[in-house]
Amino acid sequence: RLLGHGADSARARDMRQLGQACLAVAAGRPIEAVTRLDAVQVSAETLGAAEPARLRSIALARAGDHAAAHRADRLAFRLAAQRHDRLRDVYIDGIAARIDHEEMRREAARFEGEALTDPLTGLPNRRRLERYIAAVVARGERVVIGVCDLDGFKAVNTRHGHHSGDLVLQRVAGVINRVMRRGDFVARYGGDEFVVVLAGAGMSEAAEVARRIDAAIRTEDWESLVPGTPVGVSIGFAEVGAAGPGQRDALGAAFEAADREMLQAKVRPRSA
Repeated sequence: RLLGHGADSARARDMRQLGQACLAVAAGRPIEAVTRLDAVQVSAETLGAAEPARLRSIALARAGDHAAAHRADRLAFRLAAQRHDRLRDVYIDGIAARIDHEEMRREAARFEGEALTDPLTGLPNRRRLERYIAAVVARGERVVIGVCDLDGFKAVNTRHGHHSGDLVLQRVAGVINRVMRRGDFVARYGGDEFVVVLAGAGMSEAAEVARRIDAAIRTEDWESLVPGTPVGVSIGFAEVGAAGPGQRDALGAAFEAADREMLQAKVRPRSA
């Protein structure tokens, strides 16, 4: 009854053909079942390529032709194994594609990280700094920018060479990072200039941070790294105005103000 009410699709026709062969076997007419199976072409997508061969093996066994039944069963096994192999290959190809995708994603992230990182010090570079400040200001947070410029760095390069200069920059980056507060941002702006960003801070907190940076740089053992060439730092801080239509102007004005403060600190007498 189920076979008689099927639709007219190719799959339904295949199912009726296989069903008629099954009914013939069940009714004790296995040769009729084999004849039916010989006369039809069933799609491998209906129940799998192995199903007609498996049904033929059952019919031949019922007919007493066990050798032919065995051959049909072996064919069914090979066809089923081929299908499993294809599924395995598809699965492996899918896994390989996923691995390739993850590798490309990691590679893209690595290049993105390199584009935003100073290769010498490992600190964020100017591009990442500008993105960070813009995001903080856009959120309406209070933020102070500090410009740190090394004193005596030109003498380091002149007397000891650029390799020693690179070592000094790397050590300065580590020293500044070490004395900053949790959540502060440090970047190498270019050359021997570093920028620190204090989010949620005012000028009083900035003065304390400047004192810590200056003390840490002055007390570092520069003599063992660049003998006879002391290294110091001049720092200037300025607060960035609130976000608004002139946000970029406010950011630029804060940088200029901090830079002026840094230049004034260079000519200001230092305590011993």
